[in-house]
Amino acid sequence: MRSACKRPGPQVVIEWHGGILRARSQLHPRGCMGASRPHLDVELPRDPCGLRAFLSRGGHRVRARRLGSELVVDLSRLLGYPCMIRIEGAPGFLGGKVYVMVSRSGRLYVAPA
Repeated sequence: MRSACKRPGPQVVIEWHGGILRARSQLHPRGCMGASRPHLDVELPRDPCGLRAFLSRGGHRVRARRLGSELVVDLSRLLGYPCMIRIEGAPGFLGGKVYVMVSRSGRLYVAPA
């Protein structure tokens, strides 16, 4: 069942050593389905670079940088190997620091920190 408050979000690209995964996202505004802050839910059809296993233990606040309309979240220091999340056409509420985690449903959750 789809909620009326969720909207299609920007294209998300996850890059790691030896692979690229393009994923769809949904934009959840504040208040949508009880969300305390606006965030992106990114569908992960498979587990790129061990993200699901690592981030399911708890979320992390990481630095992000804007390159034009794209937001780049570099998880290399956190994971110990190259892994980067690029959000093409990222919404304005994301930038500086972001909070990333994997939700119970297995989706990647990206919100302002």
